[in-house]
Amino acid sequence: QVEDISEVLNLETDESYSLMIPATDCEDMVIRAKTVFGALHAMETLSQIVQRSSEGNTFLIPNAPWNI
Repeated sequence: QVEDISEVLNLETDESYSLMIPATDCEDMVIRAKTVFGALHAMETLSQIVQRSSEGNTFLIPNAPWNI
């Protein structure tokens, strides 16, 4: 959920975000951001949390739930 998709990046751009990952169902994961730049930061954070399973055919989010 991005509030303003037309924001231009400058020194005053709000790049804040929230990332909520539930303990059980990752389909209910929520990213909220004021701008697309905040959403980009949230996706980067998510990419650092997700891990490939030892079998290599699925992905895991350890230590869920997360609320960032």
